[in-house]
Amino acid sequence: MLQLKLQLSSERALPIGSLLACRKRPSWYNLAMSRTDKNLLKQIASWPEADQEEIAEVAREIESRRTGVYRLSDAERAAVREGIDAADVGHFAPEDEMEEYYRLHRGV
Repeated sequence: MLQLKLQLSSERALPIGSLLACRKRPSWYNLAMSRTDKNLLKQIASWPEADQEEIAEVAREIESRRTGVYRLSDAERAAVREGIDAADVGHFAPEDEMEEYYRLHRGV
């Protein structure tokens, strides 16, 4: 099962469940989160993995908007690596696929 993690620093991430279960919570925990937020986090822990990944994606998007820093998911990181590896050996998208991509996404 996917574990949602809360990034406390650039060095360490804790599973959200561990924050909910520990007796002494970080000082910001009770101040910054409403009771509804805390209850929702407890509910998320019981959700199916696909739903947990979906909420994690939304949370990453919100955090990137707030901080200006986007953190790649493992799947995104793997896709970027795959693209870089393909480019390193000269494999690029065909011109017609790129034209279709630009046609669909210009002005969006």
